[in-house]
Amino acid sequence: MRDDFLMTFDAIAKALTSEGIKSPRGVILMAEHVFSIYKKGSKRQLRLSSRPFANVIDVEFISDFQMESDT
Repeated sequence: MRDDFLMTFDAIAKALTSEGIKSPRGVILMAEHVFSIYKKGSKRQLRLSSRPFANVIDVEFISDFQMESDT
């Protein structure tokens, strides 16, 4: 709603409240709730759209495990 309709967080909260939507804890939505949801969603979108990066250097496996032989 924010990006598509250029609504303020307060306007979004009022619109959702008028439709009977409440916060996850069951209270009336306020602009702060909407902002928090928007912020978390934006971070999630960025995380999911970015390419993962891994740089593994100098890995060494050490084990004292010995298999028993069948002989």
